[in-house]
Amino acid sequence: KILTPAPRPPPRCAHSTVYFRNALYVLGGEMATADQYNHYRDLWKFDLKTQKWSEIKTRSSSGTVPTARSGHAAFVWKQYLVVFGGFYEALRDTRWYNDVCVMDLNTQTWLDIPHSKLANRPEARSACNFSVFGDLAIIHGGFSKLKNPTTKAESKVHTDTWALHLKPILQGKPPTWERMSVRDKK
Repeated sequence: KILTPAPRPPPRCAHSTVYFRNALYVLGGEMATADQYNHYRDLWKFDLKTQKWSEIKTRSSSGTVPTARSGHAAFVWKQYLVVFGGFYEALRDTRWYNDVCVMDLNTQTWLDIPHSKLANRPEARSACNFSVFGDLAIIHGGFSKLKNPTTKAESKVHTDTWALHLKPILQGKPPTWERMSVRDKK
């Protein structure tokens, strides 16, 4: 068991980890034991040269900060940390997300990304796959639970594919979604 000296993030699972400029960034996740269940909304940086952790604390007024969540997807595009989806589950409250949050890793500030209710975007989900191709990110699949009045919860496995156009971020605008059609080749 190798531990780095404090400060360091508490143990967790279902978090995201990305690499940027010789450092690992760990966002969110959850910790579940027999005594407690906790979702995190913290962001930690592990410097690979110094082998030290530091928590990145942003001002509360800096943009759209992700809520506590786990099971989300994250990736780095240019100097931006992009976060999508995930879920939060507590004793009486369960939420699934389909928001996009963006942090400029150079300035360590979250950008203000408005989320229009009218925009075409994927359903809320966790555990989806993300791949980046140039200025485009592709999301596929995922999992969520739907509220159903006749049963307590219903699971949904997502099989759809979406493209997230990232270039608008460079102009301070929200990225845009496009649903991808998958053709069956026979």
